[in-house]
Amino acid sequence: MRWVDADNGAAWLQTLAAAQKDREPTEVDRILADMAHGAHFDFYWNRIVVLMVDALYAVRNELPSGFSRRRTRRG
Repeated sequence: MRWVDADNGAAWLQTLAAAQKDREPTEVDRILADMAHGAHFDFYWNRIVVLMVDALYAVRNELPSGFSRRRTRRG
C-alpha cells in the first residue's frame, strides 16, 4: 500500500500494528514519524464496506427478522 499511495499515512497502519505486536518501541516511534510525514491520512472505505457487508451476510440468519427494514425507517 505504501507504494501505491506513498503520501497516505494510513498506509503504515499494518506495519505499525506489527511493530506494536512485537513490542518494538523504537520501530513504533520510527513508523509514527513516517506516518506524520504523510500528506494525508485516508482510509479506503470501499474495502471496509465490502468486509462489513460480507460479515453481515455471514450472520444474516442470526439477525432479528425485519432488522434492516426497521433501520431504514428511522433514517
